[in-house]
Amino acid sequence: MRAAVSYTSSADYQCFAYDAQRRLTEAWTPTSNDCATASRTQSNIGGAAPYWTSYTYNSSGQRDTETTHTAAGSKTTTHTYGTSTGQPHPLVKTTGATTAAYTYDLTGNTLTRPGTQATQTLAWNAEGELATTTEPAAGAKPALGTNYLYDADGELLIRRATGDGDTVLYLGTTEVRLAAKGTAKTVTGTRYYSAVGQTIAVRTATSGTAGSKLNFLAADHHGTSSIATDATTQAVTKRYSTPFGDMRGDSAAAWPDDKAFLGKPADATTGLTHIGAREYDPKLGQFISVDPVLSLEQHQSLNGYAYANNNPVTTSDPTGLRVDDGSGGRGPTYFDGWFEEEEEPKKSGDKSGTAGSNNTGSNNTGSSGGGGGGGGGKSSCNSWLSVCGLATAWNNTTDFVADNKVFIATVVTEVVVTGACYAAAGGGAAATGGASLALAAGCGALGGAAASAIGNAMTPEADHSATGQLTDMAEGAIWGAAGSVTMAGAAKKLIGCHSFLPGTGVLLADGTHRAIEDVQEGDDVVTTDVETGKTTTKDVASTITTIGDKDFTDITIRVGDDYSSITATDTHPFWIPELKKWVPAGDIQVGEWLHTSEGQRVQVTAIRSYTQPQRTYDLTIADIHAYYVLAGATPILVHNCNVLLSQREANTLRVGPHADESVPATGPVVTSEQSGAMQGRPCHSCGGNSPTMTGDHQPSTGIGPTSLPRSLFPHCETCSDTQAVAVSKAQQMLRNHGYHDPTFAGLPGIPSSAEKLAELLPGHTR
Repeated sequence: MRAAVSYTSSADYQCFAYDAQRRLTEAWTPTSNDCATASRTQSNIGGAAPYWTSYTYNSSGQRDTETTHTAAGSKTTTHTYGTSTGQPHPLVKTTGATTAAYTYDLTGNTLTRPGTQATQTLAWNAEGELATTTEPAAGAKPALGTNYLYDADGELLIRRATGDGDTVLYLGTTEVRLAAKGTAKTVTGTRYYSAVGQTIAVRTATSGTAGSKLNFLAADHHGTSSIATDATTQAVTKRYSTPFGDMRGDSAAAWPDDKAFLGKPADATTGLTHIGAREYDPKLGQFISVDPVLSLEQHQSLNGYAYANNNPVTTSDPTGLRVDDGSGGRGPTYFDGWFEEEEEPKKSGDKSGTAGSNNTGSNNTGSSGGGGGGGGGKSSCNSWLSVCGLATAWNNTTDFVADNKVFIATVVTEVVVTGACYAAAGGGAAATGGASLALAAGCGALGGAAASAIGNAMTPEADHSATGQLTDMAEGAIWGAAGSVTMAGAAKKLIGCHSFLPGTGVLLADGTHRAIEDVQEGDDVVTTDVETGKTTTKDVASTITTIGDKDFTDITIRVGDDYSSITATDTHPFWIPELKKWVPAGDIQVGEWLHTSEGQRVQVTAIRSYTQPQRTYDLTIADIHAYYVLAGATPILVHNCNVLLSQREANTLRVGPHADESVPATGPVVTSEQSGAMQGRPCHSCGGNSPTMTGDHQPSTGIGPTSLPRSLFPHCETCSDTQAVAVSKAQQMLRNHGYHDPTFAGLPGIPSSAEKLAELLPGHTR
């Protein structure tokens, strides 16, 4: 592999070689444009910033040796892993050319490492984020210290030097920096400009200096800028880096900002680069804490520390969570009424505004593994609890959640999210950990918090506990509110109300198009099976009208020299070919590509989000569940998000074939006595058993009037989890057919929600 840069008087050719596992093994700069193995000799190394480095790796996918080749000879640094506490993957020392030692806590966070002037000591907060770094004084050099403050989403907000150094406030595409040296202090404001997903310019204004200074930036495919051009003088500043992001060559020239590898903030005081969820050491080519996301399909990442599977030129890791092939990391992709377990709890990159691979810190795809919703962050549930002061209130009993998964999945979603106005108006909302529901609902990520709570409740291995206050909340006025408050917020984020505005064109089978509100059941439309790539025609199975959708995304595309746009609710999925996934409109990034009916791709050039209540329309397409809508004259492939239940899921919504005697339910919450009566009995749905059996309300508490008599039957953990998913899907199915209150009791001539569900289930079960 070869790369070349020749904007300066001396060209910088780089060559790379790999082993059978795609790991970088050789990186060098030949004197000419020749990457043949024969040129890999010291006499052939040259260029603007010459280097030649060789790497080897151990069986865990971690760097074993690093050898630098210079005219003076070759020097090898050997890396040793494994702590005395049984942790096999932390780097504990390097020997040879570079001698250093490292220590770790039991979580795998680095506690001590070589600093810029002495041994650096690190401390971490409860969220697994770096909280402080300190270094003692060394000779005439004063002690160093840095404190880190994060926002509610877990993104870096302030990096503060405790002595001499820089304090930086990160505000998206704007930064404010206070540089202190002794008694002298300087304030600098920085603004970043981007186009098509890349940062292209930076403007700085410094206190005591008139005007501002603008520099144009040129970055590589990962967002690492290497050329800065002064907009006034046209003077060019060039810098060079190694494949793993360490600087090489002459770094004395002033660079207009502190962004380095991937366009991320590099702190000269600590020697660390802040990359999304973690801190990165470019000299070692690895992170200093364990990856919070386990990607089993990425074998080279299982050690938890390696950067981008040791393939930093081809791939990157801009979120600090997993390898990105260049299309950017994001949260769950919603489709078919649930979410694809493809992504992890999302922690956006820093808020620097510098664009790497779509990682500028405003990527709000679904913050937590349990669902989507409010902006980025390690886990919206955890961040929400921390910010709102509810962490203690979520730590006591596991029995409540274990016995009431469906209750939590329905009532918490409906009431905490859409009932915020009810609680704020004094509707009797119980206090939770000292914060009212109104306060809790307003803390940071409204939809993300409730969605995370739901996902937490439905995940057996998660920390799903709750306090007596939460029990009171469930049994008190909140339950009474559940019958009257409609579900619009978190449920929309979990499953989605996906629609288009009136007048949006739909591509029909005969090549014409028709406004979506005029499309009828039975009409033939063009569709594409993204699994096979086959384009065909299918019938419209049903039409859906939604009143009151309000969160919209306007997507502008470029076709030749023309621009056109399409507007969709922010949760409506579009097919992104390079990602091979359905992505909600609100999460699509500038620079990504959409799929057209001719099999071509068109690039997104602008995104605009806005809020305005409007009537919207959607279609359900037979079998394939996708159709084409028009952006101008260009048909774009979108998903119809039809809700489908598996037979197993559908079976949990009724009394099962293995049911024996029931226990009368006394309310929405399973009491300890009722829970005890469930133990040791077979699951009414599957006939199996589990160490802890839960009491299952039949009919489900999530469907039908609250006054409906219900009985409790034993449920195993697997069927209980399955039912929680089934209820959420069933509620979305009802909303798609106009039943926005899943507890609707019915009116003369209008079936209840439970009756409507019984009518719909056969056609929505696969």
